[in-house]
Amino acid sequence: MSRRAVILSAVPVSTALCRYVQPGDFVVACDAGYRNAERLDLIVGDFDSAPQPKTEHETIVLPHVKDDTDTQYAAHWLLEHGYDEITLLGALGGARLEHTLANLATGLYPPF
Repeated sequence: MSRRAVILSAVPVSTALCRYVQPGDFVVACDAGYRNAERLDLIVGDFDSAPQPKTEHETIVLPHVKDDTDTQYAAHWLLEHGYDEITLLGALGGARLEHTLANLATGLYPPF
């Protein structure tokens, strides 16, 4: 049985794209991506794009200086925890070209 997850990055996500979030999906918000979340299970980030929210949801606070983006960290975390179908939303077209390129590379990382 497939284990599905959705990563919400910081680029605003349209209502039309929200249809990709299905009941039972594990939802991870990356940094400011929590602004895209109607529901979520985990927040991951260094919180350089938005203040860390006060929440009861599990939160992994990353250091500001690191090799991976918050989205890459979330993808690796999900793979390590047995998720084999991962959808990236809000990962392309933001103000930071290097994040868009890194998110494209994340989507190409096996086994996506």
